[in-house]
Amino acid sequence: MLKITKCLVIVFLSQVYMSSAEMNMVNVIDQDDVEMVLYFMSPDKLTLIPVDKNYIKVNYDYKVVITGKLLKENKKLFLEIDNQKCRKNQKNSKINLKIYGEFISNNKIVYSFGLNYGYDMLVNDVVVEAQYQYYELVEKYMLHHNYTRHQKEIKNTIKLLKKKSLK
Repeated sequence: MLKITKCLVIVFLSQVYMSSAEMNMVNVIDQDDVEMVLYFMSPDKLTLIPVDKNYIKVNYDYKVVITGKLLKENKKLFLEIDNQKCRKNQKNSKINLKIYGEFISNNKIVYSFGLNYGYDMLVNDVVVEAQYQYYELVEKYMLHHNYTRHQKEIKNTIKLLKKKSLK
């Protein structure tokens, strides 16, 4: 009976955390033709429905496309993201996105994430606990002269999540 209990615990843990295969950003940015597309929706914009990736890709306020060469310049940050354990959120299956990012290679989405200035985020269509490194990534590629409101929200969320990770 003890062996079955251990087996059940292992199965449970594998469902709680995302595997590194599901989250390997370094392999994504090492592809020759990769680009990252970021879609922004104003933090102040109210919608009648929660904003999902399909909605934000059509109704964005601001969009940035970053080529692979520029992504490789920040490989250290991508390694940091890969080293994080993303804990799946078992309670929440949807979040209201304000930023959505896709890595595209050979006209296919190979990695995606969504942010909402809270404790949850989306990684490859799975709701997980937010990681401040994703906000730092977005902050690096944001055109600052256009979106100071997002910049303020990102900085506040990074502080909040860093404080939470110290607990």
